[in-house]
Amino acid sequence: MLNHQWCIDHISHSSSFHLSSERQCYRPYSSAPPSLPKHEPYQSANAESSQEEQARRNRSDGGSRPTTLVNSSSNPPSSRSSPSHHEYNSDYSNQSDLSRERTQRPQTSTSMDIAAPDAFQDDDIQKLITRLAAQYGHVSHMGLLDPSYKFFVNGSRTGVLSYKLQNQVATVTGDPLCDPAILGDIMHEFKVYRKRRRWGIVIMGASEVFMKYARQRGWTAMQFGVERVLNPMDNEILMERRGKRIITQNKHLLDPKKGGISLGIYIPSIRTDPILQRELMEVYDSWRHMRSETACGKSQAFITIYDPFCLPDLMIFIYARGANGVAMGFAALRHICDSRAYHLDPCVAAPWSPKGVSELLTYTSMTLLNQMNISSLSFGYEPLQSLSEMMGIPSGIEKVIRHVHHYTFRRLPLAGKRAYHDKFRPDERQDAGVWLVFPGGVPGLRQVFAVAHVAHISIRKLAWPEGRKGKTRDGARKCVAEKTEPG
Repeated sequence: MLNHQWCIDHISHSSSFHLSSERQCYRPYSSAPPSLPKHEPYQSANAESSQEEQARRNRSDGGSRPTTLVNSSSNPPSSRSSPSHHEYNSDYSNQSDLSRERTQRPQTSTSMDIAAPDAFQDDDIQKLITRLAAQYGHVSHMGLLDPSYKFFVNGSRTGVLSYKLQNQVATVTGDPLCDPAILGDIMHEFKVYRKRRRWGIVIMGASEVFMKYARQRGWTAMQFGVERVLNPMDNEILMERRGKRIITQNKHLLDPKKGGISLGIYIPSIRTDPILQRELMEVYDSWRHMRSETACGKSQAFITIYDPFCLPDLMIFIYARGANGVAMGFAALRHICDSRAYHLDPCVAAPWSPKGVSELLTYTSMTLLNQMNISSLSFGYEPLQSLSEMMGIPSGIEKVIRHVHHYTFRRLPLAGKRAYHDKFRPDERQDAGVWLVFPGGVPGLRQVFAVAHVAHISIRKLAWPEGRKGKTRDGARKCVAEKTEPG
């Protein structure tokens, strides 16, 4: 059961989590309100030095200040760049109603472009990406864990953006990872870099922070999705005001005489366990294989193959084992927004696991973040059935784009994702728009195909849903019947 002893056994075993004698642990199957500590922002320090620093803090504060999650990156946060008087032109040509931007352009070194596998092997680059992702990352930056992406690092080593190149179009995923004060700097440097190669550009998954920058330049943009967020501090399921079926199912799975499921926490930045990582990767690969088999030839949109362990300082894993000790599933929590929020992805159950394991892992993730005083757990973004706000597109073309999007949405298996998220009562107050931005104007075919490639949307499968070889109707119905609940 997720009770006080479980929290002590699994949360206080490592140097990054401590429970003081005064701290009360939340009991997920009781109605008593939790007594919660403050959660401190991301700090860059190794595990041993963080313990010593915390001990000094506790002594100076009389031992009253709780210890919280501390990561093991060794680089300190960079100082914010101050504005100067350097002028430059943005990608958007019409600047009649814009004042010229003045930003600092330190030329300490040249910018660089590096493939993700090489970046993860370079300690300095990996630490830089980790630090910037911890400070400025959000849900659209899951591409950081995808080895097929590339990283562009600016010359002053204060910003990074991740992208994929397709059809001579660089599709940047999420906002550039940098202080918003130097957002124009890194966009300008990347513009110079890609113009030499005659690349176009699309920003996919831009946040409202980036949209302020885009609106000032009159760039073409459209809101294609919404980020769904839970609040572990007052979630109705976690507080047992709703979700009776989920709670009953969790109790059954955790009962030693029934489900026999046990739970554990793995924090690779504190102690690396290669054997456990291999076990969890086997679960992940098996889940992906099962999902592909049940797709019946349809596009698996917005599904990316991750390496969950490539940036260990950002991650916390909660895993489940069966009574026989075999791994049944895991939930990966990536901390974002300077540790003020976490992103849950992936959260998967193995094909051999009993029903409800993925729901148990989601519930346990909420319980852990409740203990850490975190009020934002992102499920990631869901594509909208109909495009929301659009900017910089003539009305005639806008109608065509909306029609194509609606046609595409109806032919993609996206409804199950929303239904699964709704089970856990997301906090609508924290919903946020997710945008596609086209700095070059109205998107052409190259941009459309590049976005489809990054989103793993097959144009061919959209045009011929049953494939070129063709499937019988009975076969298609069989595939639908065999679909499993979303993980």
